[in-house]
Amino acid sequence: MFVKERKRLLPPEHFGLVELEKLEQDIVDASTSRNPPMSEQNNEVLQPPPYLQHAPEVSKIGRLSADAVASEYEAAAKAIEDMGKDLVEMQRKLESEIQTAHAALDEIKQLAATYRQKATDAFNRIEAASIVVQNVRAVCRDAAETVKAH
Repeated sequence: MFVKERKRLLPPEHFGLVELEKLEQDIVDASTSRNPPMSEQNNEVLQPPPYLQHAPEVSKIGRLSADAVASEYEAAAKAIEDMGKDLVEMQRKLESEIQTAHAALDEIKQLAATYRQKATDAFNRIEAASIVVQNVRAVCRDAAETVKAH
């Protein structure tokens, strides 16, 4: 049996008071001092997609964060749609291949029918020759008997 060790929580006095507005401004300052604003990076300001609207009470950092996350999701959604376009192109190619396969199958069926017809022709010629040979033998036998009889 394992016993989990309990972690000690630090008392609230250890942290002091957190000024949320100062923390928010520090985050904005840190993010803009390291990287140029998005508008300078790619000449485009992050905007939420048209199906999203900011709530009026959301802070600037909240808006920026929401815009960044929504932009990433929107980019992923567009990549998924592009994949769909690729699938449509693959479907078009497959349909073309299917048509080619159907044409080849029709040729195979026709070739098989041709071989069956050739088999039928050969079969009929052989049987006809066999009948001729039987008739010739019968005529020869009858002729031999007639010659013997005279």
